[in-house]
Amino acid sequence: MLDREGDGPFWIYGAEDIFTAIVEGRLRNKIATAPGHFRFSAAAENAVIAQLDFSEPLRLFDLSGEAVSVLGIYDELRGPDYEWCQWLGWEIGKIIREHQGAVHGFVYPSRRNPGKVAYAISSCVKDVLETRLTVRTQRLVDTDEYARLVASPCCTDSDSL
Repeated sequence: MLDREGDGPFWIYGAEDIFTAIVEGRLRNKIATAPGHFRFSAAAENAVIAQLDFSEPLRLFDLSGEAVSVLGIYDELRGPDYEWCQWLGWEIGKIIREHQGAVHGFVYPSRRNPGKVAYAISSCVKDVLETRLTVRTQRLVDTDEYARLVASPCCTDSDSL
């Protein structure tokens, strides 16, 4: 299943706030040898935060609430098995492709920021969405959230404290 450029389908991941985007994107990482401390990944320096504004509401499968309990998949979504999550994403992607843009993606509980949700929008619907989309970008290092996190006493650039 390749698109016109010869690429396979992919997910565009998002969040409602910059902090959730940072942790979901693994731009801020905990330090195993220093519990309670974190550092930014090398990619953070060049990371760009994009704010996407859609002129119409997105149509998303909701995997953040009661449905995941009814389906019996809540524990898998929150668990450490990324292979299972990859499989679920593939299955949801097949449904989205079969419905040719009727659904744009899914919302799910953030694995890295409890109490928040994250979004996955299918690349298969990018042609449908791009006419309804306004994008604003900002370098991560220029955001207030980045400045707040860098100023935290828990932030370090060292492997050992």
